[in-house]
Amino acid sequence: MIATHPIYILLSLVLCAMSPLSDIAAQQSTTTLIVDLQAGSLDQFISGLPTSRRSSARVISKSLDVIVVEADQKLKARIEASPLVEAVTVDRPLQLRGSPNDELYSEQWGLPFLQVEKAWDLTTGGKFDNQHDIVIAVLDDGFDIQHRDLFDNIYVNSAEIEDNGVDDDANGYVDDYRGINIKTGSDDHKIDDHGTAVAGIIGAKGDNDEGMTGIMWDVKILPISEVNSEALLIEAYEYVLQLRKLWNETNGAQGAFVVATNYSAGIDQAFGTDPQFKTWCDMYDMMGQQGILSTGATTNEGVNVDEVGDMPTTCPSDYLIAVTNTGIDDLLVDDAGYGPVNIDLGSPGGTELQSMPTLDVNSTYGNFNGTSGATPHVSGTIGLLYGVKCQEFAQTVYDSPSEAALLIKSTILGGVDANTSLAAKTLTEGRLSVWGSMVELGKICDAVERELDITTIEISNGSLSVSYRPADFSVHNLMVVNASGQIIVEKQLNEVSTDILTAEVANIQLAAGIYYISIYNDNVISTKSLKITE
Repeated sequence: MIATHPIYILLSLVLCAMSPLSDIAAQQSTTTLIVDLQAGSLDQFISGLPTSRRSSARVISKSLDVIVVEADQKLKARIEASPLVEAVTVDRPLQLRGSPNDELYSEQWGLPFLQVEKAWDLTTGGKFDNQHDIVIAVLDDGFDIQHRDLFDNIYVNSAEIEDNGVDDDANGYVDDYRGINIKTGSDDHKIDDHGTAVAGIIGAKGDNDEGMTGIMWDVKILPISEVNSEALLIEAYEYVLQLRKLWNETNGAQGAFVVATNYSAGIDQAFGTDPQFKTWCDMYDMMGQQGILSTGATTNEGVNVDEVGDMPTTCPSDYLIAVTNTGIDDLLVDDAGYGPVNIDLGSPGGTELQSMPTLDVNSTYGNFNGTSGATPHVSGTIGLLYGVKCQEFAQTVYDSPSEAALLIKSTILGGVDANTSLAAKTLTEGRLSVWGSMVELGKICDAVERELDITTIEISNGSLSVSYRPADFSVHNLMVVNASGQIIVEKQLNEVSTDILTAEVANIQLAAGIYYISIYNDNVISTKSLKITE
C-alpha cells in the first residue's frame, strides 16, 4: 500500500539516516535553516528529525508550510535530500534602513509636499465603513508603545486577556495583547527608537495638542517587534495574515482589519527572483489575497536595484509597494536606491542633515531619515484611504479583499506628483501625494451614477439637521432660504462620501413660515420645503 510506494521507501531511508545524527548534532556548530515543505507535510517532517533537533523546529508559516530548524552540516544535507522538502535556505539577519538622531525640528517638512492637509478635510483615518478599526502592522526591531503620542493608537487584541499567562485566543501565542514580540511570543516589546519613529510617522495621535501628527490621526498600529531575521519576518507576516484572514472569514466579528504592513529593513544586493527568497516574496501574495498591501523600504545606497538587487523591493508581487527617498528639496536623495522596474515611487524621508521630526523612546521626540522614514508615509496613506466613505469601494472590500487592495495600490501609484528627479528612476516617475491618491479613489467612487436626494429634515432645540444622499464623491453645499428669497444659511459641507451624510446647523432661529432647504454641488441640486409653525 502507501508504505510500499517508492517515494515513501526513499523517505524512510532518508529519515532513518537522520536518526544517528541525534547524538553528535548537539556537539557541532549549527545553522538556523528555513525549510519550505510540501503542502501538508509539516508533522511528518518534524517527526522524522533527530530527537535533539525537534525542540528547535518551529513553524513560522502554516499557510506556506515553512519551519525553521537548527542543523549542522550533515543534518542540513539530509534535510535537503528529503523528498518532503521543496527548498532550504539559511536564515539571515536583516538591516534597518534609517535611524533617528537626538534633535527635534519644529515642523514636519514632508507633509506639505504630500498635500495631506487637503486629504484630512475628507478623513483623518479611524474606522472603515464607520465600524471597523483600520489596522496597520509595523514590523521592526522594537517600539516604545507607551509613548504619550502613540499609546492611544496601539492595537489591542480584544480576544486576549492581558498578562494572564494564557493563550486566550488559541493562536499559538500567550499574552499577545498589544502586538507581539515575535521572538518571545508575548507583547513584551523591546524598546527601540527605529520602530517608534516609523510608527509615529504612520499614526502619531493627531489634533491632541501633543508633539507631532501621523499621516493618520486615528489608527490602530499593530507593533511586531524583534523582527531581525528572515525567519522571524516570515513568522511575523504569517501572524498578520492569520489576523486578517480570520476577520474576512467572520465578517469582522473576529481577527483584525489589517490593511497594510510596513517593513523598513531588508538585505542589500539580493534579488527577489532568487529561489532562496521565494518564501519571503510569496508571503506578500498570500497576504495580498486576504486584502493586505505591504510596503518595503529600498536600500540607503544610491544604486540601481534593478541591476544590483535589493530585498524585499525586488520581490515580484503585485501586493508590494517599493519606496525610495526624497529630500527636503523634493528631489531623490543621493543615498537612496532606485530602479524604473522595481521601485514604485518616492516619498519624503530626508537625509542625516535633512531629517524630519518623529517619535523617540521615553515619550520624547527626535529626528529620523532615510528610506525607513519615507516608507511609512506610504503605509499611512494606505490606511487613510480606507477611512474614506465610499459605498462602492466598501462593498469591494467585503466581496473581494484582494481586488480592493489592488485598487488602493492603483490609486497611490496613479495619484503621484510627477517629479523630474524620479524620471527613469521609479516606475511611476513620481513622488507620493496623499491628496492625489484621494482624487484617484474619488474617481472609483464616482463611477456609479446616483441621484442627489435630501432624505430627512429635522429641527429641534435650535439645531437643524439635514440628511442627504450625495450625488457623487464631491463637496456639497447647504442653503436655507425663506419664502422671500432671503438666504438664512449657506455653508460648504466638507465631508465627502457616497453614503448618506448629515449636515448640522447649530443655533439657528427660524420664525414661523415656509423655508426651502437645498443641498447642491456644481452640477445638481435637491430642494425640499420645511414648514415652521408657532
